Amino acid sequence: MKLPTGIFLVSSLVGAAVATPLAPVPYNISLVESNKLRRVLHRKALYEHAKEFQSFADSTSVRNRVAGSIGHNLTVDYIYDTLVATGYYNVEKQPFTYVFSEGNTSFSALSTKYASEYMTYSPSTGGSTLTAQLVKVANVGCDQSDYPELTGKIALISRGICQFGPYVPVASISGANGTALVAAIEAGPVQGSLLVNSTTEVRHTNNVLATTKGGDQNNIVMSGGHTDSVAAGPGINDNGSGSIGNLEIALQLTKWLVKNAVRFGFWSAEEFGLIGSRYYVENLPEAERAKVALYLNLDMIASPNFGYFVYDGDGSTFNITGPPGSGAIEHLLQDYFKEVGLPTLPSNSDGRSDYAPFMEAGIPIGAIFTGAEEVKTAEQAALWGGQVGVAFDSQYHKAGDDINNLNQGAWIQNTKAAAHVIATYARSTETIPKRSLPKRAKRDNKHAISGAYGSEPVHIA
Repeated sequence: MKLPTGIFLVSSLVGAAVATPLAPVPYNISLVESNKLRRVLHRKALYEHAKEFQSFADSTSVRNRVAGSIGHNLTVDYIYDTLVATGYYNVEKQPFTYVFSEGNTSFSALSTKYASEYMTYSPSTGGSTLTAQLVKVANVGCDQSDYPELTGKIALISRGICQFGPYVPVASISGANGTALVAAIEAGPVQGSLLVNSTTEVRHTNNVLATTKGGDQNNIVMSGGHTDSVAAGPGINDNGSGSIGNLEIALQLTKWLVKNAVRFGFWSAEEFGLIGSRYYVENLPEAERAKVALYLNLDMIASPNFGYFVYDGDGSTFNITGPPGSGAIEHLLQDYFKEVGLPTLPSNSDGRSDYAPFMEAGIPIGAIFTGAEEVKTAEQAALWGGQVGVAFDSQYHKAGDDINNLNQGAWIQNTKAAAHVIATYARSTETIPKRSLPKRAKRDNKHAISGAYGSEPVHIA
């Protein structure tokens, strides 16, 4: 998942279970090699897992795999049971709770009903539609001084980088619509009407962790991705594609030995603010954190109108450098894609996926991604083909993110790229510098929201 940007409307009127292996560890004589591991990865196997994930969503009336739901619990059990059966891994479920929130919104102004999205953790408007004057908030609303007198009004706020919550009722509209409303407000008073219906509850869910029994347990190569969907749909690209890619690599890796231990992380509640991955990192003792040599993130690796994006670990494009070693992971991926004839572009570390907690903890990170709600440019289409002016994934966070929403060619290529990274570092991490991690303060993770909805946001407050 990558949480989109948007415009916000806010009303001012109101412990781990460890598995017992079912089979002995298959100690083969040969050390894993990238080309051999990649050779046994096939799109048919990926698709078979996807059919299972789809069936888990379809088994419920809501057709989704939201963290802690029946569809998601079936997903977690499937991953857990499949990996336990290999006997190759120490597999555990890591339980935690999080605050679940869902809802719907309606917003209108100037005799026009605007498309709007529910903002996670927003309270409701009490079953009533609130009608009041729209007021533009200066800057991005991070400081008290940004706000005019708002009592009895609806505030229009451009999405920035301020911390989320606590909330009054809030919704999100597109940046284009927000800009048009700002222009209207500057011309004269504008009335708006906002309705927010919401449900909030505490839910129980699980991460799944699978660590090879073999290999150096003091030098662990990690790869991960989230297993949950948004409420709107099955989430087969976001992020069935990434979690399935990791699962199939994990299954095929059992054919070989590893010099360095490999750990696969299957995170829950990513769609509510990277909660599962952050829970894992923040509850990992510092001595154990230091054993994690690197982390590779797979999120949305089969977008229909795909691009091949590699995280800008060395900061050469976006001037945000990852922890030392991140550049080496980036270059390994770039070199691999170049070798197989696939051009790549760098991806910004915007903190919208599960690499963020690892990055904050000083662990070298890498990531591959095929695009979300962003629109493909002519230059990008010249590199990869596809449709100009169409989103990389037009079904992103929608009901249509189902088994038909996968580009299987991009999916297998990205899975093989991830396998190349895992196999390479399972043999040697010599290009990744050793590190001693400083102590760091724990973050307040009460709600752990890290994104918004829309396109170049505005906030209604």
